[in-house]
Amino acid sequence: MNAGLPSFPAIGDRLTREGWRASARRPGRWRRDGPAGRAAAEVRPQSSGWYALFLSGGSLPSPVAADALRANAVLAGPCKFVCGADGRTVCRADLSRAVLAGDDAMDAAGAWAKSLTALVGGPAAPEPPAWKPEELAPLLEADGWAASAGDGAVRVSVALPGLFRQIVVAAGTRMRCELVDLHGWPDVCVRAAVHLAAAANDRLRLVRFVLEEGETARSLAAEVHLACLPVPSPCLDVALQAMHTAVALTARELSALKGDPELANRCLTAAAVGRKEV
Repeated sequence: MNAGLPSFPAIGDRLTREGWRASARRPGRWRRDGPAGRAAAEVRPQSSGWYALFLSGGSLPSPVAADALRANAVLAGPCKFVCGADGRTVCRADLSRAVLAGDDAMDAAGAWAKSLTALVGGPAAPEPPAWKPEELAPLLEADGWAASAGDGAVRVSVALPGLFRQIVVAAGTRMRCELVDLHGWPDVCVRAAVHLAAAANDRLRLVRFVLEEGETARSLAAEVHLACLPVPSPCLDVALQAMHTAVALTARELSALKGDPELANRCLTAAAVGRKEV
């Protein structure tokens, strides 16, 4: 256990099992040497019931801040790239205190530790346990979610005034919700939308925002990487709550930018003024 985190023994134990070594002088920090070089991890308590684990080194890429949302789209682990206090991109995993204080704390910490270790060049993380949509949907409905099963996935509806979105929980490791389709948008509207999504990506916990681009498609989405956690689990409940919050806070604002260059310019101007004041 790391002495600097008395209320968070699970992560220290599980990181140690994956070959990480705790720093004797700097509580809350670990390092791991591997074929891809040395990786470092640091856990910091955060407000609103979360811990933040910052990861660096090893085989982990280091995208520039402008490419953070593109990099999130292909990041194979339960974390995200965010803009740090110095303006550089850092990799952050948000860990729920409620989950890590519960009965499934060691399982959750173990899944996170295995996935994060794989991300820096360690052994591949195990495949997530199989589950059946037709069995999961009724459980979510019983917890108050508007859930339905079909086409190999569970869809959780988020109904907002004048807006409707669905969170898709499919087989595998990701929970996803498309926020806006950017195809055909004016460039200034796209830039404003990406700016707003990047700000939300930095500030909101657990959910990462991604910019997905193809030959004929371009969209912004919110997602949670579930690592190799079992479904259902307390982690799934926390992830759904975080996703619902992210959609409720951003989907309408992002949609309002479509076809409104004047509003987009005001957003970008306000952002520029804010940066100068800082």
